[in-house]
Amino acid sequence: MLNDSKILFELERLVLDTGLCMLKTQKIMREGVFDDQVISTINILIDGIVTIDKLLRSPSCVYIFDEVNELFNEVGSMFEELVLTYETNNSDKIVTLYSDCLVPKYFEFRNNLSNYIDKATGTQSIVISGINLISMNINKLIDASKARIVAFISDEPEYYGEFIENIAVVNSQEVENIIVNFLIITDNYFYSKATTIIDLKKFVESSYDFETYRAYKSFISYKHDDNTVNGFVTGLSYAEVGIDINELEPYNAVNLAVSSQDLYYDLQWVKSFVEEQNADFAFVGLSYYSFEYDLSKSSMRDRMKIYSSFLEQETERISPETELFKQVANKVFKYNFIEILYDILKVVGESWWDNYVSRIMEENDKVKGEDIAFKDCSKNYPSTVLKNIEILREIISRLQSKNIKPILVVCPTSKYYYNFFSSRIKKDFKENIKKIMDDFKVDLIDLFESDSFDDNDFYDVSHLNKEGSKKFTLILKRYLNNVFEGIKAESS
Repeated sequence: MLNDSKILFELERLVLDTGLCMLKTQKIMREGVFDDQVISTINILIDGIVTIDKLLRSPSCVYIFDEVNELFNEVGSMFEELVLTYETNNSDKIVTLYSDCLVPKYFEFRNNLSNYIDKATGTQSIVISGINLISMNINKLIDASKARIVAFISDEPEYYGEFIENIAVVNSQEVENIIVNFLIITDNYFYSKATTIIDLKKFVESSYDFETYRAYKSFISYKHDDNTVNGFVTGLSYAEVGIDINELEPYNAVNLAVSSQDLYYDLQWVKSFVEEQNADFAFVGLSYYSFEYDLSKSSMRDRMKIYSSFLEQETERISPETELFKQVANKVFKYNFIEILYDILKVVGESWWDNYVSRIMEENDKVKGEDIAFKDCSKNYPSTVLKNIEILREIISRLQSKNIKPILVVCPTSKYYYNFFSSRIKKDFKENIKKIMDDFKVDLIDLFESDSFDDNDFYDVSHLNKEGSKKFTLILKRYLNNVFEGIKAESS
């Protein structure tokens, strides 16, 4: 059946290519039905029809049901009538026969053939809208046992009449002649003849984030790594940029801290990690405002869709929209399409990210310090504090139950930030964290106002840059060496 399917797919492409030639001929007929270019393309169409006829009569296509063959026979008869009509020199009759009869009948044949191929091969027909980074890599996402690409849509002049991996690029007018099962949107093109729409563009815009997916890729990478994972990192952006896992070597660690991540999602990472992996330590990155912060109530709450796309066990904040998208997308995409999508998009993100975190804080950054501190401290949510305290206690409890050492960490900030930080929030944090430390016998490494770091160690007032993160990570590494006496490092 594999070889038969291949021939059927080739037939489908040939039929569409011939149909596109037919539509182009229809346009140039306006210049005159006896124009040399029109006559030439009609002869090309006749050759195409003859080739299609031969394929339909081949052993692989002999079982195509009668309705398709009947439609093709009608197309053939209309071509014969067209040739005879040319002998009459009746241009109006030629145009009417061609545009009103032949073209519609041909695409009726094409669409019935495609429907037959759906059933015969068990695959869904797909049209891809847009020519861009995602669409040019779309075959990496599509499961060939589930679906096949019929055409790409683009009105850009440079793609007119072009092919992508032998698949035709059609414009937004031409595509209206064909019927398919799925339209995958990667750009702004749309058409109405698809049964189901997968808006990949919208999914990427609402449910993709370079930082979050980088953490996810780090999370799943240990599953394919034979080396022992000694530990991992959770937290907000401060720990994301402040702890350089490469500087922790020979300790093997993964960084699961993400910008704007709250304690709730720290807990989801911990749950996922400890279910499948042994480790020795976990750096739990905190800010003095961590207890006051709830992502679901913040301006960044749309990021919850991103977590819903890959944290399978996360149910409290699950996004119905994301779940529905995944259910539909799984009908044509590979099971791990989200991971593959990350790999397609990460090239752009990695370049931007490396430049961003390599910067050195500038004067205009320093001026903004007071406003940034004020914004971060404009929180006073007692119920959120109580909930987050319980979440942190659960994080620590889960880690300790797996013999993983929790290490609470507050990353360094610059004086342009900590000098303006709320004394109330700072005081409340220290009181709450002390009780947790006493109850669970955990350590806290707090370098929030450390004088070991200068302006050149930050890319803005509250985040370490690449050089600053190296300095801070070496401090953490010395701590690990003291705790584990180098034994774990030597064995990794």
